[in-house]
Amino acid sequence: MTDFEILDVHHHVGNAFRALGGPVDSAPQMTEEQYREVELASRLEIMDRERVQQAIVIPGHGYERANGIADTMRENDAIAAYRDVRPDRFPAAVGIVEPRDGQASLAELDRCADELDLVGMSFHTRFQGVSLDSQWIITYCKRMAELGLVPVLHAMNETPEEALWKLAVVARSIPETSVLALDAFGSYEATRECFF
Repeated sequence: MTDFEILDVHHHVGNAFRALGGPVDSAPQMTEEQYREVELASRLEIMDRERVQQAIVIPGHGYERANGIADTMRENDAIAAYRDVRPDRFPAAVGIVEPRDGQASLAELDRCADELDLVGMSFHTRFQGVSLDSQWIITYCKRMAELGLVPVLHAMNETPEEALWKLAVVARSIPETSVLALDAFGSYEATRECFF
């Protein structure tokens, strides 16, 4: 078998206990710093075992949002810092903006491109309370196209908010911009539909 260089473009970073909706008190008791160290060591061990040389890291979409845009900014700062710890293994990072933050997310897009040097922004609308073809998502993607950020769109056909036809609506709104679709091959029927 030929060895390939593998760059995984779908590596979420964050506390899985929160993201999966489990009780937070079921998480192992450790400080945030301890958790980050264990998480990074585990991720690198799994990548090495599966022969994944590099990964593009993305924040998890299950983070707490009680403080609105400030929480999102903290997630974007954290993913940029995560990338910077091991740029040899994590050559790029993708951020998040939230449709519920409306106009404020436009300034965050600028900050992510200019200050944090992120390469794209992730949308996982079933966790964000809107449909993938939301006018806010389309507005953000148009701004991202101007900034050179790649829209990273979770498109899981089995979830109404992320149906593949909605992915097509977004992609057609920015026809000159490459879009990275994640989860699109989640089933045989979805894989067939992608060709349309």
